Amino acid sequence: MNNSNDFVKGYKRIAKPICVITVLGIAFLAMIPGASAGCVVGPGQTPIAGALVKLVLYPTYSNLTDASGCYILQNVPNGTYEISASKAGYSTNTSTVFVPATQGVEVTKDFILSPGGFVGEYRYYSLSANGVSAKKLAIQSTSGTSFIVPQYGDNGVWKTTVRITDMSGLGTTVTVKYYDTSGNNLVTENIPIPANGTISFIPSDGTNNRPTTGKLLITSTQNIAGTYTISKTDPSDKTMMTQSFYSPTEAASNLIIPQYGDKTMWGTTVAVSDVLGTGATLNVQYYDTSGTLIHTESQTVPPNGMVQWFPTMNPSTPSIGKIVITSTANVIGEYRMYKLAGTGLSSNKLYSSADYGTQFSIPQYGDKTTWGTYVAVSDVTGLGAALTVKYYDMSGALVYTESRTVPPNGMVDWFPTLIPSTPATGKMEITSSSNVVGEYRIYSLDNYDLLQMSLYSNADQAATFVVPYYGNNIDMGSFIAISDVSGVGATLTVRYYTLGGVNTATTTKTLPPNGMVQWFPHTGDGVGAPSEGKVVISS
Repeated sequence: MNNSNDFVKGYKRIAKPICVITVLGIAFLAMIPGASAGCVVGPGQTPIAGALVKLVLYPTYSNLTDASGCYILQNVPNGTYEISASKAGYSTNTSTVFVPATQGVEVTKDFILSPGGFVGEYRYYSLSANGVSAKKLAIQSTSGTSFIVPQYGDNGVWKTTVRITDMSGLGTTVTVKYYDTSGNNLVTENIPIPANGTISFIPSDGTNNRPTTGKLLITSTQNIAGTYTISKTDPSDKTMMTQSFYSPTEAASNLIIPQYGDKTMWGTTVAVSDVLGTGATLNVQYYDTSGTLIHTESQTVPPNGMVQWFPTMNPSTPSIGKIVITSTANVIGEYRMYKLAGTGLSSNKLYSSADYGTQFSIPQYGDKTTWGTYVAVSDVTGLGAALTVKYYDMSGALVYTESRTVPPNGMVDWFPTLIPSTPATGKMEITSSSNVVGEYRIYSLDNYDLLQMSLYSNADQAATFVVPYYGNNIDMGSFIAISDVSGVGATLTVRYYTLGGVNTATTTKTLPPNGMVQWFPHTGDGVGAPSEGKVVISS
């Protein structure tokens, strides 16, 4: 082998089809004051060509990776720098690199990029009255063959609508088992789903001797995704909430609610379900916003059953704060916030350690005209945390940066849409000095509509998303928002499917770097999309 032919742009290629550089041609680089070189790979060490590698604060020092996924940044002055690798369809990877003052020394900095780079949500709302709900867009990593609905409807004041979509492209059959609150399996049903299609049913309606409230266990022969919407049985009252199915892999023995109720305008109900068939005993701790433990109680979950309680109706609990639940066995659950007078309802999952992190985003917040936004972040380490919060407008420009402090065991909350310096709407990025967990709520400024979502973490990023159901443009509409968190932007392909699984319309959307794009699929999106169905979004 002629080694002199193996040097390209100042580094030595490796003959094997991998891109991690371990030996560099120092003699060849003697003329270079300082350099950073390496390779960018994806899952399985696959080289990523065309990735942008740059010094974050000095972007003139940048280069694109070649066909082997490798790069070099030449003539870099001595110092410590933030360096990033990014490409559309991947989550940006940022690290630090130290370039010594010794002339000709090259520092190796390799990157692994994971598919992702975008986060998004969809909202389902009434076209004729108050009523809105929201959920994260489904991704392949959140699809599966086994799911749980911890608690559904009552067929009195509330009904539950379940929607399931095929994620495999092959079609599937789902088995739905109905349990009462004591854990008895009373009814089992088998329901076919066409390829790429979507089904819906109302488990709380009592059909086929279904229990009107309880727990659902849903299994499938192929990957599926889905949601359930709890709404008023009175058709004139559009109060509702929507939640994604729960996977048994989300079960945990330590769970957190970042912020609950206030006992004045809002109440809170908690529902916890058994997933192992053994039942569980729960130890429930209530902390005030400063992190002081105020009250402790016990709750019992029967085997295969569920338990439900109202923290804001207990006079011993603080009016607002954080709840920590410790269980003797893995469980799953959710909490719902409801207006104490009038309409208004939202829900979210109980948070486990899988939701903790130091980097989060909010795809789209408020608008300062019709909608406001509230953010709550809780400490999970006992150490507290310092937050850096960045606000971007829709075009991706960084408009405002602020700091927030989370006390040990406590929580911090604020209203981004009440800050004059923030853009009217856009994307938020939150970076923490230690692990935290949190959520945001978007609320109507002229009524009591409310939706809430967990903050988006790296696990929520993807390059392909699915809206299991949207529409129907008669009494209900849908809104989709996608934000770029890669700093690169992308062209998105949007495919619309009928409930029967037929792709009837396709269009594209431009997502600016660090920006966001939003639209209303139920209106046809200018391409004749069906008024209701499924959406698949990919980059």
